Amino acid sequence: MVTIPTQPYTSFTVTDRSELNTLKKLVKALGLEAGLSEHQLGKVDIIIAEITTNCFKHVTGHCEILFRKIKQDQHTGIEVISIDHGPGMQDALHMLQDGISTKDTLGLGMGAIKRQSDQFNVYSRKGWGTLLLSRIFSEVAQPIANKQATSDFSTLIVPYPGETACGDGIFYKVSDKKHIFLVTDGLGHGPQAQAASQQAGDVFYQSASTDPVQLMKEIHRQLGYTRGAAGMAIVLNTAQQTIDCCGIGNIAMRMVMPEKSKQSISNHGILGHNIPSHLLTAHYDRQDHALLVMHSDGLSSHWSIKEYPELMRREPMLIAAALYKDYKREKDDCAILIIKLTPDL
Repeated sequence: MVTIPTQPYTSFTVTDRSELNTLKKLVKALGLEAGLSEHQLGKVDIIIAEITTNCFKHVTGHCEILFRKIKQDQHTGIEVISIDHGPGMQDALHMLQDGISTKDTLGLGMGAIKRQSDQFNVYSRKGWGTLLLSRIFSEVAQPIANKQATSDFSTLIVPYPGETACGDGIFYKVSDKKHIFLVTDGLGHGPQAQAASQQAGDVFYQSASTDPVQLMKEIHRQLGYTRGAAGMAIVLNTAQQTIDCCGIGNIAMRMVMPEKSKQSISNHGILGHNIPSHLLTAHYDRQDHALLVMHSDGLSSHWSIKEYPELMRREPMLIAAALYKDYKREKDDCAILIIKLTPDL
């Protein structure tokens, strides 16, 4: 069995140039934890400076910066996402060229961010805003370096504003040719909600079951001394080309395809307190190139991928960031899992 931890982001809202040094210190401290060298930390400084400069020059309002430690192919590093609300760009790839600017400047910003990043991606729309994604790794191997950011699935977890503990969680493991995911939402927010969510994750990792109903029942039995949680398990069976899903409480799951979408309905109840004796499950045939979106109620369920031209073709992390930008609830933890059904997943 292979397990991959998923970490929450720290969120920092930039409203004034005076906040730049504070932001740099926070990101640098995280970079040191991730094992970045002084040279790599210098790259991070440039990335943060260019992102915030772009915000001050082009954005009306504020710019939110998300950052966290990551691990990819045995290499640790940090990931930075910049989210702004406008004015956006008609052709973001064109703006990556040095000398291209909309504000009569040298036009080095986005190109500099890409050059300093080991992985980079961008999504922007005129009048909507821009998402920038940058990753720096401590030991850069050729398969990672200078490669456009890409993956089969991505997670975006952000705590309740002002909190460091996060009551939402996403957990993943591979067992017996099955990819198994769990999304949790501990009741309320703060340390007690985080404890309930983490306990659900511990049971998930310890369980030998690959059946989502059995997983829900095992987690329910072990959460009796916690605040309780909502949760949903989804099992991607690569051998049988099927998807099975079972949820308790306010976790949403939608399978998005080019022409239609299917939504899974969770069972009523609270894990650790009360669940139905008979749990309803959803069964789907795997659809190539479909998108699976799971999220806690920290994200409104009224989103539609059709609002975002070309977004389904992009990096899953950008899809999660776009939904977070437009549909996050301001007073709750938030967890979003985006899964692209590729031949390998």
